[in-house]
Amino acid sequence: MGRYNLQNKSIDIEARDINYILGAYIRSYLFLSKNQPPDKIIFPMYPVVPYPLDPNVLIPVEYILATDRYAVDLVKDGSNIPEVTPAEEKALDVLDNKIEEAKAGVVEEPSTAGTNSSNISSARAAMAKLEQANRVPKMPPGGDIGPGTSPDNMGSRDIRLESQIRTDLTDEPDIDESKEIPAEIEKPEE
Repeated sequence: MGRYNLQNKSIDIEARDINYILGAYIRSYLFLSKNQPPDKIIFPMYPVVPYPLDPNVLIPVEYILATDRYAVDLVKDGSNIPEVTPAEEKALDVLDNKIEEAKAGVVEEPSTAGTNSSNISSARAAMAKLEQANRVPKMPPGGDIGPGTSPDNMGSRDIRLESQIRTDLTDEPDIDESKEIPAEIEKPEE
């Protein structure tokens, strides 16, 4: 889906990319509207997209006609990659579910070949004793704060925080102290 054009430093979007994205929106709409299709889709032509690592950097969006030479070349270039049909997608989902069930169902008993049976029975007895202890975990000093809350009630982080941390942690060039110019500080008159 799409094409990453490193020579032109561009991401080239295909029609099937839009169909995939808008298809997800349509399915959500159908769920909310009880399977009533929308009359139209409003698709604003936004001029820029913010760069995810730095919201101050804006990447321009260039719109071209579907009949443009570049768009035709894009369709021809992606034509050798078949699009997944809904039936194939369902089959892949069923296969994924079977794999997950198989992973969950595979519980292997540890191999006991070459071990002493008395050691095994004593280990099982020790495990049973631990299970019968009815241990209760200690509570924190302030008591249980419950799920979904934070002890300081500060709420969630600012979404720009990770970007700022990444910026702060980038390596900067070393400072050549021999090229520094001493600052002359004027003393206030007394």
